[in-house]
Amino acid sequence: MLNLFIPNILRPDYTWPRPIATVIASTTPPIPRISRPIVRRFWGLIHGLLARFSQLYCSWTGVPFCGLVMQLPFGLILKWTERSHIEVGIAMQMARAAGMPVPRVLCYGEHPDSWRSISILMTRLPGWELNNSSDKLVLEEEGPWVEELQRCLDTSLSREQGRIVED
Repeated sequence: MLNLFIPNILRPDYTWPRPIATVIASTTPPIPRISRPIVRRFWGLIHGLLARFSQLYCSWTGVPFCGLVMQLPFGLILKWTERSHIEVGIAMQMARAAGMPVPRVLCYGEHPDSWRSISILMTRLPGWELNNSSDKLVLEEEGPWVEELQRCLDTSLSREQGRIVED
């Protein structure tokens, strides 16, 4: 009953509306500018506070808390793992600029005294995490997202090989 009074934007499954690109760019987008170390450290402090807030948010909404990929309101996620790197954030920004369906990276923070040195604040995508699914993959039932993934891979491979694959 309590969920009826919670605005959608505060719910853990909220995602920002984004029109689906029908065409993935055939040219590589420009590399985004990397923020300065002092700016990354500032965002690192803010991300530390958001990580603490995520624990409260998860207990309030009943979502299991994970200290690596943390749920936040407003359709946001804070990824703070040992595999998070600035290069990952930049690659996601470039993939999004090319029209691929990836989260929007808002900022990345630096944590020089932590074993997890980089955190990335990004938007949430609709759907569920594939690593949490125990269902077998049935290609006939998956349809659209498998085709979209194939288009992304084909475009990436054609760029890598120096040729453009036409539909």
